[in-house]
Amino acid sequence: MLVDKKFISMCSQLMINSYKGKYGKVVDILDTSKDFIIKEVDGYIGTKDDTLFIVFKGSDGFQDWIDNFKFDQVSYPYLNDKTLKVHDGFIHQYGLVRNYIHSYVQSYEKVVILGHSLGGALSLLCSFDIKLEFPNKDIVCVPFAAPKVGNPKFAKKYEDLLIDTYRFTYKNDLVPRVPPWWTIFPPFFVNYKQTAKEHWLCDVDLRTEFMKEPVQTIFGNIFDHYPNLYDYAINNYKYDLNSERNVK
Repeated sequence: MLVDKKFISMCSQLMINSYKGKYGKVVDILDTSKDFIIKEVDGYIGTKDDTLFIVFKGSDGFQDWIDNFKFDQVSYPYLNDKTLKVHDGFIHQYGLVRNYIHSYVQSYEKVVILGHSLGGALSLLCSFDIKLEFPNKDIVCVPFAAPKVGNPKFAKKYEDLLIDTYRFTYKNDLVPRVPPWWTIFPPFFVNYKQTAKEHWLCDVDLRTEFMKEPVQTIFGNIFDHYPNLYDYAINNYKYDLNSERNVK
């Protein structure tokens, strides 16, 4: 699939659409679209031309936040490799919709998977799963503000699969930095690494950003997490799809 800034802008609008007008105007882009709500997981599946789009919504409920804070790791359940560890809460949510997603994916050769925040985490897990189960599919993954979903071995396996991934972080958004290596919740110490290289959305360079907001640059800023900020930056900031930064 051709991935350019116009394509990313379309994905950003699809992400905004998942919030049903809460963070920006809903714009009809897809030829077909069908919402899904399976227990605490919601989003929508649609088509445009010959491409399937899977869009996961971000955290929007009490159970979502319970799952977000399940920082403990479990073995990836859909591959016989116990060294691949993933976030317990995120893989639980993905497991709820896995069969539903598969029922659509098998009919399309081109699949685009995206989401914001929790939805970004689910889009990474979904892309990983589909690449393993349907290796000949042409997959593009576009996570916005995605937290870490697995350990270093999971991140390396994801990289080895060569999934075409464009992971975006706006300025000093805190969420892509979590879970940290330690938490105030059991198990207290966790070994996470961010999945896929990062496209950083900022209107100044890192040095200038640090001079402007040193505390937020070091520790992160939860107020940089809003979907509408991501959408604004995608459509107004300069960024290079061939330039990434590799972060832990």
